[in-house]
Amino acid sequence: KQAPKVAYHDEVLTSTSTYNTTNIAKEFGMGAHTLNKILHEKGIQYKMDGQWLLYHKYQDKGYTRTETHSYDNGYGEVHTRQQTVWTERGRQFIHQVMKG
Repeated sequence: KQAPKVAYHDEVLTSTSTYNTTNIAKEFGMGAHTLNKILHEKGIQYKMDGQWLLYHKYQDKGYTRTETHSYDNGYGEVHTRQQTVWTERGRQFIHQVMKG
């Protein structure tokens, strides 16, 4: 009876895959802006310097990672930007939150 749960944990929750907020928001038929707003209103995340970060209560649970991306600013200068992405565990957490 526990085998499906164990397999889910072993195969999915320990996955190194990540998802951006847009991907997860589409699972609920909404955009990233709306999902971010909901998560903010529920006291899960806040925005600092253009990046969504989890409040202390949630930050050490393995829900998110920070990825750094480089980009050309259009003037030949390369800059970097950090983006919060959700792990499979974080995606599952969001689904639980959205169920209420």
